[in-house]
Amino acid sequence: MEPKYTQITRLLMEQKSWMTAASLSDQMGVSVRTVKNYISELNSTYASLIESSSSGYRIDKEMAAKLLNETSQHIPQTNKERSSYVAIRLLRSPEALSLFDLCDELYISMSTLRTVMKRTKRMLEQYNLILAASGDNVEIRGEERNRRRMLSSIILMNPSFPFSTWTRCRIPLKRLILIIS
Repeated sequence: MEPKYTQITRLLMEQKSWMTAASLSDQMGVSVRTVKNYISELNSTYASLIESSSSGYRIDKEMAAKLLNETSQHIPQTNKERSSYVAIRLLRSPEALSLFDLCDELYISMSTLRTVMKRTKRMLEQYNLILAASGDNVEIRGEERNRRRMLSSIILMNPSFPFSTWTRCRIPLKRLILIIS
């Protein structure tokens, strides 16, 4: 599920009563028309997920919970998200990662991964870390302190970055908090 749909689903799940399109648009930072389009698109994909009336919208919480659970494995869609994902995977990996495996995880081509890796390399340089490639494998070299600074920065600078990606990186949230502190 796209982040915009996840956001509107979560907002509606938090409500105990009806929520207006204007209220949703304020919280999401989009127009009322955009909110109505999102809801229409969600209902066309997931029939009867969101009910509408003159009072606003409300969601079938049981259906929404199942939907969010099923779609919790977010696949990074933008190069920024992909770069953050790759950086986290490399930062937490005790050994070099295969470029082919990264392509498979992200469902992207090798040429797209090359673009992502260029961006990742620029991100790493800001923290005095080096992206080292050997054959079809890649790893990060540098001080542990710099690795932690970069990881903290990724989390703080990408508040909308889905936490399900952290799960895919096999970092339990409790451990992630300990790593950063």
